[in-house]
Formats: sequence, structure tokens, C-alpha cells
Amino acid sequence: MPAYVPPPVDARLIWDVWLTVHYLPAVTAADEIGLFAALREDGLGLETLAATLKVNARALSIHLGLLASLGFIEKRMGLYRAMPVSRTYLDPGSPYYWGPIFHGYRESLPAHKRLIDMLRARAKEIEGASVESWEAGKVDVERARFIARFMHAHSLAAAIAASRTKVFDGVTCLLAVGGGSGVFAIAAAQGRPGRHATALDLDRIRAVSGIPGAAAAVLSSPRFGLGVLCMALSFFSMLFALSHGDLTLIGPAAASLTFVTNAVAAKFFLGENVDRRRWLAAVFVCIGVALLAH
Repeated sequence: MPAYVPPPVDARLIWDVWLTVHYLPAVTAADEIGLFAALREDGLGLETLAATLKVNARALSIHLGLLASLGFIEKRMGLYRAMPVSRTYLDPGSPYYWGPIFHGYRESLPAHKRLIDMLRARAKEIEGASVESWEAGKVDVERARFIARFMHAHSLAAAIAASRTKVFDGVTCLLAVGGGSGVFAIAAAQGRPGRHATALDLDRIRAVSGIPGAAAAVLSSPRFGLGVLCMALSFFSMLFALSHGDLTLIGPAAASLTFVTNAVAAKFFLGENVDRRRWLAAVFVCIGVALLAH
């Protein structure tokens, strides 16, 4: 696989162009449900605002987040308020109201209708067919490929930048849970020789076998069985120790053993960078347990 190379220029313009497809529909939908008129005077909480507009509170909270990021409203002390630009140009009661211009886009913007449908839908209808298909494990191969290509194009530059930060310093093994196209895992592995990264493929298993297939893949893993065995041994060892010693000693001793073994496992099994402070802390924990024992 070719090594990932940072792009020669930043993608801010591309992101701005892509995100604008959401901006105008967010404003036209807010105008249609009467959001800016409702926030004309005092600030309103989410539930009160949703009841006033007769829309779904969860969908409205997401919509408000976008409008706030664009500078049309603000949230302060749990209350939403319209910003001056909104009160001037988006309030139907203002002489400078831009509503007649936005009204013409309601029919021509597909995203406008989808936003209105979500805002006025029942809560259980908000998730949509895409989420339901993922949960049911019924994503077809072409759809999965499209999502992977989308995520790769969307995240490649960010993954390369993230792999070159200090966040991954000392990390030799990386597990990407819900790895998608694997772009972050690949970039992290390429960012340093000797670093290994794995992207989980449970979504692919689910797409083929559904939830039972994903569960079977986990339950049949030897590491899962080993983990369950270790947890069982830990539990029964604790019971045995409590039957032969005082709780005031066994409790701290068990906690200290967990702390020390975590440090050892992190160093020698996961290859993590365990610094002197962590080793020193482990030593002091053991000294504390020893003092309790005497």
C-alpha cells in the first residue's frame, strides 16, 4: 500500500463548499417552523421551545446546534436566544425580513423537506432507514463500499494530520473500533515504524450475518474466552481471599494488584510507554499494602 502523504494545501475551502449544502436548508426550515419569531423576546429552554413550535425536541436540539454554530442563535444558561442578525433579518416582524427570498427555496431544496419531516416526526421515526439498516445488518455490499469511499475521502487528510501529532507518542499497538474505511488505523501505523494498527470488521460481519453473526464472531474468539476465564479466576480468587482474611486488607491488596498488573501488561504485552511516574506509583501502592498487612 502506498504511504499516505500530507496534502500540499489545506481543505478548508472544500469543507466550506461541502457544508454549505446544509446551511441554507437549516435556515429555511427554521423560518418555516417559526423558530426566530418564537425567540423574538425572552430566551426559551429546549422543551418549552419544542412545545411552542410543536416539533420533536431531539430533532430540534440538533437543528439548534447547527444554527448556533452559524451564529444565528445562542445558548446561554440553558436558554436559546436569537442573535441580532436573526432578529433583524429572519424575524417575520422585522421590516428587513428576508423571508420572501427564503420561501422560494422551500420547494427546490430536498434537504429542506427532510429537515421539516424530522422536526415534525415522532421520536422513533427520526433515526431513518440508514440507521435501521445498519442495526439490522442489512447493508448491501455496494452501500458499504460507498460509505467506505465517502469516509476515506472525508477523513484522509485529518487522519494523516492526527498520526503526526504527539497523541500517538509511545503507542505501538492501536485498535480502531468501528474502523470504517480503516484510514485512521492505516495512517497511525504508517506514522511510526513498528506501530501496528487493527480496524475491527464487525460491521462487515453484521452486514453478512446480522447481529447473531457479529455476536458469534466475538463469542468464538479465543481471546474473548481467555478474558472470561481470567475474570472468573479473579472473582473466585477474591472470594477465597475474603474467606481467609480481613476485608480491610484484601480490598486494598486486590486494588493494588490490579494497578500493578495493568502497568506490567501495558509495558510487556501492549508495548505502551509506561513512564517512571507510573512505576513509582505502583511501588508506593505495594508499600501501602505491605504497611496495612503489618
